[in-house]
Amino acid sequence: MTQNPLDICLCTADFVGPVRNGGIGTAYHALARTLREAGHRVTVLYALGEWCERGVIGDWVEHYRAAGIEFVPVPRSRDALAASSPYLRNSYETYLWLAEQESRGRRFDFIHFHEWRGLGFHSTLAKRQALNFAGSVICIGTHSPELWHLAGMNQRPATLEDLQADFMERSSVRWADAVVSPSQYMLDWMREHGWILPKAAMVRPNILLDARPMQTLAEAGTSPIQEIVFFGRLETRKGLPLFCDAVDRLLADTTFVAAQPRLQITFLGKGTLIDGVASAKYLDRRGKSWPLARRILDDLDHAAAMKYLRQPGRLAVMPSLMENSPYTLLECLGNGIACLCTDLPGNRELIAPADAERIVFRPTAADLAGKLKLTVASGLKPALPSVDPQSVRQQWISWHEESVGKFPGPLVPAEKPLVTVCIAHRNRPSMAAQAIESIRRQDYPNVQVVLADDGSDTAEATQFLADLEKEFAEKKWKIVRQSNRYLGAARNAAAAAADGEWLLFMDDDNFAAPEEISTFVTAALASGADMLTCLAACFKGSDAPVMGTTEREIWLPLGGAVAVGVFLNLYGDANGLVRRAVFEKLGGYTEDFGVGHEDWELYAKAALAGHTVAVVPRPLFWYRVHSTSMLRTTSHYINHMRSLRPYVDNVGPELSQALMLAQAMFFGQGREAPATSAQAPPPPRPQVAAPPLSPDQNGENPQALVDEYWDSFSWRLTGVGRRMFAGLLGKPNASRPLVTNRREAMIAIENIRRSISWEATGPLRAIGRVLHAFRHRSNGSAD
Repeated sequence: MTQNPLDICLCTADFVGPVRNGGIGTAYHALARTLREAGHRVTVLYALGEWCERGVIGDWVEHYRAAGIEFVPVPRSRDALAASSPYLRNSYETYLWLAEQESRGRRFDFIHFHEWRGLGFHSTLAKRQALNFAGSVICIGTHSPELWHLAGMNQRPATLEDLQADFMERSSVRWADAVVSPSQYMLDWMREHGWILPKAAMVRPNILLDARPMQTLAEAGTSPIQEIVFFGRLETRKGLPLFCDAVDRLLADTTFVAAQPRLQITFLGKGTLIDGVASAKYLDRRGKSWPLARRILDDLDHAAAMKYLRQPGRLAVMPSLMENSPYTLLECLGNGIACLCTDLPGNRELIAPADAERIVFRPTAADLAGKLKLTVASGLKPALPSVDPQSVRQQWISWHEESVGKFPGPLVPAEKPLVTVCIAHRNRPSMAAQAIESIRRQDYPNVQVVLADDGSDTAEATQFLADLEKEFAEKKWKIVRQSNRYLGAARNAAAAAADGEWLLFMDDDNFAAPEEISTFVTAALASGADMLTCLAACFKGSDAPVMGTTEREIWLPLGGAVAVGVFLNLYGDANGLVRRAVFEKLGGYTEDFGVGHEDWELYAKAALAGHTVAVVPRPLFWYRVHSTSMLRTTSHYINHMRSLRPYVDNVGPELSQALMLAQAMFFGQGREAPATSAQAPPPPRPQVAAPPLSPDQNGENPQALVDEYWDSFSWRLTGVGRRMFAGLLGKPNASRPLVTNRREAMIAIENIRRSISWEATGPLRAIGRVLHAFRHRSNGSAD
């Protein structure tokens, strides 16, 4: 028992119990138990909230409480969230809980995240910007980056969620205090693919609980083989097609089959999809001609799987195409289970060098078939692990106890540079008055306001400007007047008159939180960012918003996600802080008349030029949503061509055609789609990405609203055509959109209703309505 127990939080979307099996969940479960047994206080923050594969979440809370581990399902945000992916939602809600604990006086010594799907994105940003967690060590574990996994599945990024996950993963790794990988291979892969790692990037093997002593493992003898067990998820990356190809070759040898009449094949792992087909159906097709007994065990948890493999005569085969440091192999090595695996760097690191050649095979069907034939004929002595599992546990404990306090956050800057708030205004005096009042209430002392009037021509606006003259003169604030030249020109005019080192752009219908400028300045000076946007509190109505009273929905931008920016503005709203020198170097805003997206264009231009565009993970201003906003009344096509210009300039005229094609396909081949700078429609979500939903505050189940359309006769009737068209384009079949609130449901339904499929079946629905009305009238029913 340690004399100075640490307070450690493990944040994960995968954990043994609520999730049946998975490498990430196994790794964090083992770490939690190891640290708890060493005498430290351990909290598991489970990012999927109430969602479980097994049982109900309350049972797992009690289960881990009995083991001395605090298990906390992440609570949902009190505010509605406008998130373009479940990964953003999970990251933000995880950050909210951690920040709330800190505000109550609880400071974790260590906060762990996996890089997978960027769960630590908002929290690492907050520490980097000196907003939270100055006394905590934030550690990111590398397990399964999104694009690495897709490559192993022979898949391309297919949705914006894939691109968002990649950006969030890279960002959380870059800004972490320490990165720990179970293999050198994964650190090398990241560097080769342009990831930026912190100085403290190290290899620390995964912990294996309940491993046998090394002496016992070394004494194991050769085992005869009567059953070949594919061990791992039933998917492409884990080598399921390769395994089946090898079995085809093996069983083509009639002499071998005759000599092994009792040999059988088992598939032990969670079912998935293989080229869009359920793995069970895939195996039925592949194995229908095999003259051996075969079965699928896809419902065993970790303990049951290990118990199964320990039985005599069983050979575990792991033919993965890509691996980091698989628990399947580690568990076999640590438990004396005979096994074979692909010759991959991540696998080799786990195997004692003297044993590696006996159990590895090249990732070809011929080599695996040959290895299986030899092993079944001669038996196999289990290989040893490269490192004693007991020493690995002690390494993890020692590293925690030695690293406390060695990763302080950036210093909170003492300087208070002048910030000029550049407000663009035209004919909205009542809203502009609210915006200016919100600046008067700022807790930051060094502020200048420049109000750029873009050709106001109403009596009310003229009087409003006149009434401001005296106050502005006394405060050395400025009013700049110009003819109506649109937003880009108005913002530039304000910036040209500004005296500040930093520029905060603001629209006249925005409303600043009292801490907006001070938070922006702290984040900018601590992180060194050139441009900062933030979360936005979206609201409706003409009155000034009131915290705690006005209903709001929090929009979650990403910052400098360049790849995502081809399609959606997740850089952030124009309401952001910009280093004046960078703004001038970029030439300011372009001044297209009657076109929006000038902020999107500037952020993209800055990011592509190598400037840091980051997001503050807090809502610092109120974004007023109304039907007459510019982005709702201007051309969708022209707006998006403007935001694409920096990309076109960056890649040249030929590759730019590919970007325009990709953008057109994203928006449905150029069809008008609802999208605004502050409210971007999410792409369809894969079935496995989001947990089941409960009814919203209005008593409606938002998923049921979408399901009504998705399961309708009209939509199902055209399903074959949609799948054929997707195949011709090389795109994956669209999956049922999974939504978390009514707004997301309405966007998904609108996308269905705007599709060619829905329009083509319009006459059928019209006929159906006529028949329905006729039946009601025939039955004497009232309309």
